[in-house]
This record gives sequence, structure tokens and C-alpha cells, in this order.
Amino acid sequence: MVVGGALDRWGWLLTAGERAVLERVRGLEGAALELYARLTMRAGAGFRLSRLPYAMDTAAAVQELDAAGLVLRQVPEAWVIGCFTVEELRDICEQHARDRGGGRRAGREELERRLKGLRWLAEPVVWARHRGLIRRAERLFFQRGWVDRSMLLLQRTGRLAFAEYALTGGAGRFLDRRALLLDERSAAGEWAPGEARAAALAGPPPGPDGQWGSGRRCWERAVEAALAEAKAEEGSAAGRAGSGADRGLLAGLVRAGAPLLPELARAHEQAGDLEAAWALVRAGTARGADTATLSGAQRIALERIGRRIGKRLGRGLAPAPAPVITERRLQLRAGARVQGRPGWEVGGRSRAVEEAVVAWLAEAGVAAWHVEGRLWTALFALCLRDLYWLPVPGALPAPLLTGPLDLGTPAFYAARRAEVDARLAAIRAGGQEGSLAGLVAGWQGELLAGLNLAGPVARVLSAAGRLPGGLVAAVLGRLAREGWGAAAGLPDLLVLSAGERLPGLLPGRLPDRAFLAEIKGPGDTLQDNQQAWLERLGADGEPAEVWRVHG
Repeated sequence: MVVGGALDRWGWLLTAGERAVLERVRGLEGAALELYARLTMRAGAGFRLSRLPYAMDTAAAVQELDAAGLVLRQVPEAWVIGCFTVEELRDICEQHARDRGGGRRAGREELERRLKGLRWLAEPVVWARHRGLIRRAERLFFQRGWVDRSMLLLQRTGRLAFAEYALTGGAGRFLDRRALLLDERSAAGEWAPGEARAAALAGPPPGPDGQWGSGRRCWERAVEAALAEAKAEEGSAAGRAGSGADRGLLAGLVRAGAPLLPELARAHEQAGDLEAAWALVRAGTARGADTATLSGAQRIALERIGRRIGKRLGRGLAPAPAPVITERRLQLRAGARVQGRPGWEVGGRSRAVEEAVVAWLAEAGVAAWHVEGRLWTALFALCLRDLYWLPVPGALPAPLLTGPLDLGTPAFYAARRAEVDARLAAIRAGGQEGSLAGLVAGWQGELLAGLNLAGPVARVLSAAGRLPGGLVAAVLGRLAREGWGAAAGLPDLLVLSAGERLPGLLPGRLPDRAFLAEIKGPGDTLQDNQQAWLERLGADGEPAEVWRVHG
């Protein structure tokens, strides 16, 4: 299935030699096909035939594979010495009188040194060829770098199901062979000197691949590699912040479209160039500024840098309207540390602060879960699953996807804006079309990217009917517009309240509907991404709270 699909749909990305090899694989039948599949899916490339206890004529299958050029039967000893255990190597050394000097205590490295140059291999072995090409065929067929092959077995036994959808035209992740090779090399971190910096400054590729796909991923890897390289060259704890060359790199990345304005402003500030830093802050915070790529957390970071620089320059920023964020104080008894974190004793056990608050609320009869981002990507998948499969060009170029290639990026929303906005409006309004309980119950069990039912997620989804549509629409809307990376910083706890008044909590009366709360222990401060979520929820009219736990 994989080899034939890769040849038929993506053969133009392969060389003539690669196509010839895959055609030979496609021509295999019976035991030879089964054995080659097993050999290419097992760890390592060398195998002792005595350790291949399959229900087949292994010797005949190896002979057929050898005739097709898919295995080697004459294998150098140095290639397969790793197939033998240390104890077996000791036995071989004894048989060849190479055990003098405490051979039974020698380690692998010493045993391999003793066997070097000695014809010691006395049993047949086989070496599987073209394993890398099979991996490339998998990447082409599945259009992702890794796939759990057990999913296919479970699908065939009826335990898992992939969604049915129509394939769309377009190049998919790889525009040409160069993009395929660059994706493979960049994923492995194999950059030539200066290549990562040049690729980073070139910016993301144009067209759809500039928004998602292998080109975008390669560029993001290049940015990370270039910044890491600059930091290593700097050779100081300050890293890239104080270097003029690094400031040039950051400036180039900003021009290329990377949302690095805060880092560039901070670099100018640390270098003493306050005017340049101030200009960047003003560019990123001015109303109507062309900074659509900035996340809420990056805007908050820019504003903080601006306040600091403005104080030194005697200037000020126009205050941004800030929604009211409710803060509460909760007194708990300090307990033993839990995995290196301060513990809080509730119900006779010492717990981390989030779990302690959940347990305290449970004792008060209020349901709450520590969910963070996983619940919301699951709700994203369940509420928008039919929009996954809209015929967006290039987004569905291969079968057996669990979501379109642009899923989790701003391009998903850009290509489906009207449909996503309509669905979020229906969820916000409630009713039959936007019923969360109905959307969750309508799932037919197909695999969906983002849907992970581990932990408390399944229990929360069973109570989906109690979740306010406005809260769900606010969270899913930001994840759609900014991508799933924005899930970082989501408040810790989902609290299903009904206006209860709780003694020991100040203020003590909870909202009369479910809400999200960020839990902080003594000395903990809000991170920028957490502050961004609280402000976003407050701006959408949803309760946004910070609970500060103290002893």
C-alpha cells in the first residue's frame, strides 16, 4: 500500500534509481514481501537468520530478496557484530582462543577489538537494503514524518477508523525534490555551515507552503538553528541578546516575517540603543500596526519592554484597555513537597497546587478539572471535525490523514474563515446546531488530530452540555486564528460552578457558570502567555480568574 501509493502519487519526487527499487519492492509477493516488510520495520539493518523465527521458508525468501537486490547475504563481520550479545561474543572469543587475559570479564568494546581481523562469523546473516528509501516512501504516502504503523493494524481489525474524505490537488508538503531533501536534512539537524542562517533570512517560501507544509517547517527549523548557532558563537550567558551580528539576524528575521519583535527590541535595549528599541515597540503596539503575526503573549512582552524603555527615555505608551481579571485568595495547609514542587495538604494527602485546589473544590461539592490545553484541542477536533475535510487545495493530498496539513496553523482559519466563524457563532448562541453535547456525541470514533482522550478529558467531554458556549467559542476562536501553539498558557483549571459561596476563598462567591482559573502558589507570577489568555477571555466577556494559594 505504502510503496504503491508513493510511486503512483509522488513518483515525480523520486530519482529513476529510487523508482526502480520501489518497483522491485512492489513486485514482491508472498513470503519475500512479508520478510522484507518485517526486516525494514525492525530496529537495525543486520539480522541473523537463526533469529528470524517466522512461519515461512526464510531461506527461500532471502534468496528471492537477494536476487531483487533488496538484501545483502555477504555481510562484513563489522556490520553485524552488534547482532550478538556480549556473552555470545565471549563464547566466540573462547572458540578462537582469544580469551587470554580475563576474556570472561571483557566488555563489548574489548571483545570487538579482539575479534577484529578474525574470520569469526560462522552463521548466515542478512542485511536489509534501502531502509531509508522505504522511510521516504512512508513520508510521501502519509505526508508526515512519523506514523504509528499499529494504527493500520487496528484499522484493519475494526478497532480504529480513519475519516473518509476526497483528496485535493496541490503539491502537499513537498513542492519539489529539493524541498523533500531539505525537510529530511533539517529534521535531522544536518545544516551545512551558514546554510541555516541563509535559509532563515530568506524567509518562508511563497504561496500556500509559506503558511504551512514542509517549507514552513524547514524555515522554522532554520530560524531555531540560526539563533542557536549565533548563541553558541557568542559564548556568553547573555547569548544572542548583546551581539551586533545577532541583532542583524533578528532584524532580518523580522523582515522575513518572524514574530521576533520582542526579542529584537530587547537586543537593542541590552546593547544600549534605546531609540531603536523604542521604534520597534511603537511599531508593534501602535493601533492598526501591521503585526498580525504577533501573538497576544508577544504583544504583552512588547508593552512591558516599552514601559521599561519609556521610563528611561521619559516617554510613555498609550495605555491599552485592560479587561478586569478577578483575583481570589485561597488558604490551604502547606504539606510535603511533591516532585520538587511545594505541596499543599488536602484530604490527608500532600498535592501539587493545581491538584490541591481541585481536591479542595471537590470537598466543597464543586466539580473542577486540571486540563490545560489538551481538553481544548479535543474540543477543537470534535466541534470542527467536518471542517477538517473541506476541499482546500493542497490540504488533503494523501489518504489516511487525521487532519489537513494546515491544521494547527493560522492558515487553517484563513482558508475556512466563513465556515469557522459560522460554527463558532452557533456554539456561542447554543441551540441545536451549536449544541456542544450534540457535537461531541456526533463523533463516530474516527481518528482526529488533536483528539486525545487521556486523563480527565473524556470525563470533561461527558459534561460538555454544562460548558458555556461563549467560553468554548472564545478559546477555540483564538486557537483557530493563531494556531495551536497559542494553547500554551491556557488557565489551569476548568471549574463547573453554579454561583456557590465557598468559605476560605476570598472573594467567596463563584460565577454562576463554568469558568477558567489560573492557579498560582506563593511567589509565582503570571507568564506573558497566561496573561494573554486572561485578557482575551475577559475581552470576550468570559470570567477570567487568578487564584493565589497561600499557607
